[in-house]
Amino acid sequence: MNLMVNQKELNVTQIDESVLCLKQGNLVVFPTDTLYGIAADPMNEQAVKRLIEIKGRSYDQGIPLLLGDIDDAKKYTTHFSIVAQKLAAAFWPGQLTLVLPSIPNISPLITGGRNTIALRVPDHPVARFMASEMGGAITGTSANKHGQENPLNVTQIREQIGQDIDLILDGGTLSEPTASSIVEIANEKINILRHGVISKEQIHEIAFDLGDNDTQEKPS
Repeated sequence: MNLMVNQKELNVTQIDESVLCLKQGNLVVFPTDTLYGIAADPMNEQAVKRLIEIKGRSYDQGIPLLLGDIDDAKKYTTHFSIVAQKLAAAFWPGQLTLVLPSIPNISPLITGGRNTIALRVPDHPVARFMASEMGGAITGTSANKHGQENPLNVTQIREQIGQDIDLILDGGTLSEPTASSIVEIANEKINILRHGVISKEQIHEIAFDLGDNDTQEKPS
């Protein structure tokens, strides 16, 4: 099933249908500020396993979570440090993914079997609303087969994975997909895992000018 979504005017009835679909263990394709994503309930291991199998990913890669707001991060990480909070305050909602220590009772399919979890608050009302209605988070992996191009519209999504998806929220044709910057924060150090639209310099400017004891290694 396809539902059209106006990205500027949130249709609560449509989004409520997608949330019900997720609560039933189904998968929903939805638009975000970076690309189209596949949503599943991160606490439903069977739904997450199905998502991974549809994408053709390995189980040890992990799945990022999209959050409803900054406070939801505390539900999924054991240590939302001052540095992490400063970066989140500066760049959320937006295109920054933070990799933080994971809570113990999250599926290893989400963490990839590691003790960290990838979190982001997207700059898109549909994704945030869905996450909030699901208790704080939905999965946020891209709506494509692993290794193939990220689709810009629903037609391209149908060609790759359409037959395996239960509901598609059609947000129209997106601009060229952009990758979020991925930053891991652990042991009082910052590690930029992927460079994206937020530059290393922007990240360092926020992280290293804190004026407190929870600072990170100075950039070289």
